[in-house]
Amino acid sequence: MDHAGHQPRLLQEYAASKHASSAVIFFDFEAAHYSVSRSLVVNGTATDEELAKKRVLQTCGITGGQLHQFAAILADGTCLERLHCHSHLQALVAEFYSTNWWRIEGSDAITCVGKGSRPDDPFADLFFGFVMFQRLLLAYDQLDSAGLTDFIQWNDAHTIEAEGDSQALAIRGPCWADDIALLKIGAADSIVDKIAATADIFINSFTPVGLKVKLGPAKSAVVARFAGPGSKLAKHRAIISRDRRIPLHTAQGYTPDIELVPSYRHMGGWI
Repeated sequence: MDHAGHQPRLLQEYAASKHASSAVIFFDFEAAHYSVSRSLVVNGTATDEELAKKRVLQTCGITGGQLHQFAAILADGTCLERLHCHSHLQALVAEFYSTNWWRIEGSDAITCVGKGSRPDDPFADLFFGFVMFQRLLLAYDQLDSAGLTDFIQWNDAHTIEAEGDSQALAIRGPCWADDIALLKIGAADSIVDKIAATADIFINSFTPVGLKVKLGPAKSAVVARFAGPGSKLAKHRAIISRDRRIPLHTAQGYTPDIELVPSYRHMGGWI
């Protein structure tokens, strides 16, 4: 957890040493653990007939054109199938998540849950992590294809300053459960466009499986530091001309904004 909170600070330090601009894009999901369809992880938790029912898909936030994307994702196999887990393990997990119910003390009402990880369950983070792992891989592949991946030179030394023989490592960002921080570095005149394009890809990667990014005050946001040639003009445009808001263009047709903030609470600290 400390490592996840330290990575964004290291990026800011590294960018400053190179006189480059940097950005940390923080994503906040809406009821993430309780929103994903269990059928993404393991077979046997929902029948084809149930998946075809619009009301079931709507409970996971999957509507309209996302239905076809969701069906295509399921056709590629569950997370456990793609990880080549033993069939017996898959059957155990499916049974573990089938027909979950409980009753609150003092009440005769029975509560049944058909989506997401089980509340207050130690297995919940692992279950949810399977979905996050697969969607992160997809988003990173799309960033690579779009030329939006940043790299840092490293020579296995415990420092961010590489000397001698080194290799280029992709700069990704920490992910702790549903808490994601994407790290970007670049020229001052292009960093805002890079933020927008990166955020678009991530939102479009997670939305089809029912994971909705919350965009609004104190929700998903960006901490950007402008440095290098043209940084004063770029900062003025971002903060004054754009009123700290960066427009996004999602595949679902709506155009939300993500806000530039001076600091953001992340992993128990402030970035």
